[in-house]
Amino acid sequence: MAACRVDFERIVALASDAILMLDRQGVIRYANDAAASLFGRSVQALLGADFGFVVIPDEPTEIEIPCAGRILSADMRCVEMAMDGDEVFVVYLRDVTEHKLAQAGLNERDRLVRMAADLARIGAWDVDLLANRVTWSDEVCRIHEVPPGTVVPVEDGISYYAPEWRERITRVFTACARAGVGYDEELQIITAKGRRVWVRTIGAAVRDVSGRIAHVQGAFQDITERKTAEEGLRLSAAVFESTSEGVVITDTTPLIIAVNPAFTEINGYPPEEVLGRNPSLLKSGRHEQPFYEEMWQALLDRGHWRGEVWNRRKDGEIYPQWVNINAVRSELGQTTHYVGVFSDLSDVKRSEAQIERLAHRDPLTDLPNRLLFRTHLEQALLRAGASRARVGMLLVDIDGFRHINDSLGHAVGDLALREVAKRVTLLAHVEETVARMSGDELALLLEGDDDVDTRAALMAERIRESLNKTFTVDGSELFMSASIGIAIYPDDGTDVSELMQNCDAALYQAREAGGNTYRHYARGLTDYARERVTMSSELNRAIERDELQLHYQPLVDTASSRVTGLEVLVRWQHPERGMVLPDSFIRLAEETGLIIPLGAWVLRHACLQAREWEAAGIPFGRIAVNVSGVQIQRSDFARTLESILHETGLGAERLELELTETFVMDLREDAQQLLGDLKDLGIALAMDDFGTGYSSLAYLKGLPFDTLKIDRSFIGGLPDDPASAAIVTAITTLGNSLGFEVLAEGVETQAQRRFLIGVGCRRAQGYLFSPPVAPEAVVRLLTRAARHATSSS
Repeated sequence: MAACRVDFERIVALASDAILMLDRQGVIRYANDAAASLFGRSVQALLGADFGFVVIPDEPTEIEIPCAGRILSADMRCVEMAMDGDEVFVVYLRDVTEHKLAQAGLNERDRLVRMAADLARIGAWDVDLLANRVTWSDEVCRIHEVPPGTVVPVEDGISYYAPEWRERITRVFTACARAGVGYDEELQIITAKGRRVWVRTIGAAVRDVSGRIAHVQGAFQDITERKTAEEGLRLSAAVFESTSEGVVITDTTPLIIAVNPAFTEINGYPPEEVLGRNPSLLKSGRHEQPFYEEMWQALLDRGHWRGEVWNRRKDGEIYPQWVNINAVRSELGQTTHYVGVFSDLSDVKRSEAQIERLAHRDPLTDLPNRLLFRTHLEQALLRAGASRARVGMLLVDIDGFRHINDSLGHAVGDLALREVAKRVTLLAHVEETVARMSGDELALLLEGDDDVDTRAALMAERIRESLNKTFTVDGSELFMSASIGIAIYPDDGTDVSELMQNCDAALYQAREAGGNTYRHYARGLTDYARERVTMSSELNRAIERDELQLHYQPLVDTASSRVTGLEVLVRWQHPERGMVLPDSFIRLAEETGLIIPLGAWVLRHACLQAREWEAAGIPFGRIAVNVSGVQIQRSDFARTLESILHETGLGAERLELELTETFVMDLREDAQQLLGDLKDLGIALAMDDFGTGYSSLAYLKGLPFDTLKIDRSFIGGLPDDPASAAIVTAITTLGNSLGFEVLAEGVETQAQRRFLIGVGCRRAQGYLFSPPVAPEAVVRLLTRAARHATSSS
């Protein structure tokens, strides 16, 4: 046996791998020189030392060894054997540090290559010709809209190409696979979801050691965005060539570098006679130099100018144009070119002259009248439709102008109106139309680009400021203001009638806001205003005529189904619309202030009903009434509540008020005082729709609430939705720990109820227990619930 040990030591002494022999306690009994080098210690120092690592026979393991300030990685293998009559472990250690470092470097380079490909959105593909199989990278799979890791036969891969491109891709791929001819093609595929996508595919042959083509590999990229841009350029070129409006493009000198056929048709100059020349060759001499200086200043300041210009054709005829000039800027914001688009206004001018001959002007102010304004608006919309521009319309109504006529006479009123027209006209540019529409109503027409909305608002503000300055008329000092409505084509109307009607609706809204202001038209404003007025009037009558009804939904103990309270819900029995639910009129009531008498009605009748049940000995628990934030903020609510409790004789302990989490958060520092005043009356407080706002339970702990009502949006997902389950569990657990009662809204299934019982939510309401019912059905409901609770116990 001793000879066996000697043979072992001779065999392993010169081994390049570190070899240790351990006893069953893990103590080193033998170490070769390679082991001493690996551990950075002498053989003598290793002998008798604890190995320090767990060894498992026949199970390769990687360990990390501290050595001279470094951490070495070693591959460890162990065998169990008998030597000199003892069971020992022979441990083989191979230093793999350099290998790991080299592998890490390769992995990092691979990561960088993959990252670059990901950033460029370039995918890779490989075709194994022997296996007839194509492997796609994740990016290629994404482009094809298939799951990552998809591997398909070559024929299936080719089938993704659009039918018109399959012959082409088959031909170039076959040439690459057979003769090594690489390719770079731009084709279309049809994805797994049926979308057409432009792609660039590059292929190259890969040969094995024998020189035979074994694989075809390549890159794949979605180029749909570039192709779309190229198509857009082609369409722009087609529009440039075919539009009926003249187009001229210059550099910043400015010298003409391009004109379209319509330019030649309108002006009579062929391209070769104008290219390289200044557009001033078209000057008619009708405009003074300041006109052109103002035009260029606008181009330099704002990058665009539009207006009417009189130019000269090649045959010498002077004619009017409507010109729109825009600066073209580089990505750095520097102007590189100017593009002018113009239309021949000769026909329009002839029409205008005819209208003027018919004297379509207001005799008092010398402004265009309603008919002429409508004509100007029609022409503006035609121009805007052709050039895809925008048109603004303003209606200006003098606030309280009737009082001037009534108190000072119509003569002074006429003078005042003439002065108003003069001030408004001075604010308008020469190309903008100011008109008198009716007695004390003026209109403005603005034509412009995308910022016409801002120009209209600025004009409205300037008009308002101008009219707020004192007027001196016939010895009298007058103070005037205006309500102004604004509508924009094409957003607020696509024809004259619609635009004027909607501008008038915006004017109505400005008047309703108290005057001396302006309003933009909002889509649906007219119908909304009409419906709002109708509903507001009907709701006011509903309160007076007792058309409102109260229904009650039980609040129950989740375990026993015992009723602990009733939530009060208002309904409107409309004589024509039928039963109207609160979602249809509560918001309107809040906006119009009707929520204050409506809320008082609900509180008073709920307390009266509760007192009636109490007198009859019916055990209903507490009644819970929803209270609007508007109702609290716009009235002395605590005093109103105290008065109702005193009037009805209902004890405060029988009443619970529900306030939404959002409203409480909006109160911020005022919440403690307001809620404290209510709590001092002896009522209970519940936070409704909890979880939909941004409050924390820590913040709520400082407020005098008794109950948290978990919003129904979280209950609907129970018990299967993990997020809903987590939220409900957290609210219930923390709410219980902080001393709140927790009630779940909208419980509809037994599974939801079991989940709530499981997490400790002891109260609930919802259709599982009962829908809201009329007062006469409450007694039957309470009796049935009590019977069920008794049988369950």
